[in-house]
Amino acid sequence: MHIRQEIIDYFVKRGVALNFNELKRNDSKSREEILFIQRKKLLRLLTSTLQGVPYYRTKFGYLLTKINIDTVFHVYGELPILNKEIISSEGDSLIHESCNRSKLVPAFTGGSSGSPLTFRQPRYYKDIGLAADQRNLSRMGYIPGDKIFHIVGDYYDKNLFRDIRYKIAYFMRNHYFFSAFDLSTQALKEMADTILKNKIPYIMGYASSIYSLAKYVNENDIVIDCVRGISPTSETLYDHFREEIEKAFQCKIYNRYGCCEVAGVACECQKGKMHLMEDIVFLEEKQIDEIRCKVLLTALDNLDVPFIKYDVGDSIYFKTEECNCGLPFRTIRLYETRTFNDFKKKDGSIVSGLFFMLLLRFITGIQSYQFRQVDLSKIQILYVPNDSFDTNTVDILKRTKKIITDKFDGEVSVELKEMSSIPKTNSGKFHFVISDIV
Repeated sequence: MHIRQEIIDYFVKRGVALNFNELKRNDSKSREEILFIQRKKLLRLLTSTLQGVPYYRTKFGYLLTKINIDTVFHVYGELPILNKEIISSEGDSLIHESCNRSKLVPAFTGGSSGSPLTFRQPRYYKDIGLAADQRNLSRMGYIPGDKIFHIVGDYYDKNLFRDIRYKIAYFMRNHYFFSAFDLSTQALKEMADTILKNKIPYIMGYASSIYSLAKYVNENDIVIDCVRGISPTSETLYDHFREEIEKAFQCKIYNRYGCCEVAGVACECQKGKMHLMEDIVFLEEKQIDEIRCKVLLTALDNLDVPFIKYDVGDSIYFKTEECNCGLPFRTIRLYETRTFNDFKKKDGSIVSGLFFMLLLRFITGIQSYQFRQVDLSKIQILYVPNDSFDTNTVDILKRTKKIITDKFDGEVSVELKEMSSIPKTNSGKFHFVISDIV
C-alpha cells in the first residue's frame, strides 16, 4: 500500500512531502547553487534572530545594520558559541517573540556530554528532519510509502501516538516500530520475524540496536534477503557493527549523523562518504589539534528556536576526502560521536544503553551524570550536583535506582555516587552510558 505523502500530510497537518520534494531537487543542483541557498538561509536566520530573539537582540542587535548577503558570514562570526549551559540559563529568551509557543514541541537530549537538556522545537522543523531522513532513504531506492522498520528509543514521541490521527498516519506510511529498550532474545526474534513476514526493505534506528539484531540473526542462521538499505544513527558505527549488520541483511549501510537539536546533519552516499546536508545545516569547524576539529552546528531553517553555532560535543577529522558520487555537498569524516554501551544481564540478555537515556531527562539539580556497569552485579549512577540540587533531585535519583533494579530483575545493586567531575575518554569524549564488561 503506497499512499501519497501529501495525503498523509493533509490528514495530520504536516509538511513532510513539500520539504522532501525541495530537498530531493537539491541533490541534482550545482555546488554553487547549494552554497547560494546556504548563504541566503543563513542571512534570513541571522536577520530574524537579531530582530526578534531577545537573547541575541539585546547583546548583538547592533549587527543588524551591518548584515547583508555579502557580510553574512562576518556577522555570523561575531555571534557566541551556543552550548547547553546557555540554553538552560537563558530559557525563553532564546525563543523568537513572534513564535506561537503553544505549538512548540518538547524535546530533550542527554547527549554525549551527559548533561541533561530540555528544550522546544517548532513542528515545521521536525517535518524538515523527517524529510531529510526520506531524502537519505531515497538514495537507497526508497519511495515514500515503502515499508520502514524502526528500532527507536521511545517510539518517536509517545504524546503524538496518543492522537489517533498519528497512529493512522504511521500505519499509512508503512512504518513498523520496535523499542531499543528491549533487546531480549524474545524481542529480537519478534523483530526478525516481522521483517521477514512483511518483507520490509528499509531499517532505521540506533546503531547498537541494529547491531544487536544483526548478531541475533547471524547466530541463529536466519536468512533475511528482503532488506535493501539500512540507515543507523545516534551512535558511532564501529567497523565490527558494520560488518555484522552487512552480513545479516546482505545489503549496504548508509550511516547517518545528526542530533535531536539540529536535524539531518550528514549521511553517507553510495560511495560510502559522509556528505554534509549544507542546504539545511551550516557546519563550522574549530581546529582542536592536527587531527580533529570541534563541530559547531547551525540549523538553517529553525527560525523560532534558533540553534546557531551550537557545540554538539562531537568532532570530525581535520582532513576529508573528495567524492565523485555526484552529490553537490562536501564530505566530512566523523572522528567520534555519541556512544552508548549496552549493559548485560546475568541471563545473557542485553539492555540497550539507550534505555538509560530517558531516565534522568527532566531532572534538575544535576550538572552531569553517567551510568556505568561495573560488573554483572553492580551498576553505578555517577552524578555531579549543581546549585539546584535538593530533596526532589534525591527522590528522582532514588526512583531511577529502583527502575534500574527492576529492569535487571533485582539481580544488580545500583550505587548512587556523587562526583566533583566525571572523567572523559582519552580522546576527550564523554561516554554517557559505559560498560566495563568486555
